[in-house]
Amino acid sequence: MLIFLLFASLCSCNSPDDEQKGDVFLKFDFVVDGETLTVDELKYINNAGNYYMVNDVQMILSKIKFFNSDGSETTYNTRDFVHYIDFEDTATCTWKLPRDYSEGVFKGIGFTFGLDEERNISGSFNNPPISDMFWPDQLGGGYHYMKLNCKWASAADSSLLLPLNFHLGRGQIYVDDSTPLSFVDNHFDVSFMIPFEVVEGEDKIFIVTVDLNRWFDLPNILDFEDYIGVSIMQNQDVQTLARQNGENVFTAVLKNVRQ
Repeated sequence: MLIFLLFASLCSCNSPDDEQKGDVFLKFDFVVDGETLTVDELKYINNAGNYYMVNDVQMILSKIKFFNSDGSETTYNTRDFVHYIDFEDTATCTWKLPRDYSEGVFKGIGFTFGLDEERNISGSFNNPPISDMFWPDQLGGGYHYMKLNCKWASAADSSLLLPLNFHLGRGQIYVDDSTPLSFVDNHFDVSFMIPFEVVEGEDKIFIVTVDLNRWFDLPNILDFEDYIGVSIMQNQDVQTLARQNGENVFTAVLKNVRQ
């Protein structure tokens, strides 16, 4: 009987269900024109000639997508695949993906900046900090995709710092100055076509560089002078330009780490 129990124990230790497959991580590094981000310093300049500092950066990412080797795609859009990032909370800058994915060879990986229509519903997240990202119901509800809070100085008066709350989320089309006729979902997909293989005993870490200056520069140059006294949250034209620029904000390289 003792021999049987020992044999069963050895077999269970080698059970395929207990094998440790590799984890996949997304690690986010924030920069401005390739320089590591520092906050609360008036040291950055965009292509419009605006000097600015960054005070806060928070964002929500979701909807992980694996690009399979056969050309198909596997998407994970559950609540578990929603991630909040605060630049100043380094723990949030690394996203360890839940293990819903399988081992195998993949052509790349991607995520959604913000939340799609299925997930972007007011009241979906009741606990801070993500609940603090709420988007006002009168503006379409749901949640901010990003809060990028800055202060900037006009070329005419570099001593006067002005606020710029670059907040991205659901936009509105107005029938008049105050009544939204319809709402626009401004989320977009980010893809990194970097081949990788999920195997037992090896982690895959995608180092994702987030260049904040590109929100203002590429391909659309956004001059802060144009937005004095303007609420970007209620300006779909700016949201559209920002969404187009956002597709150039994220780049990635892959790092393999043996467990």
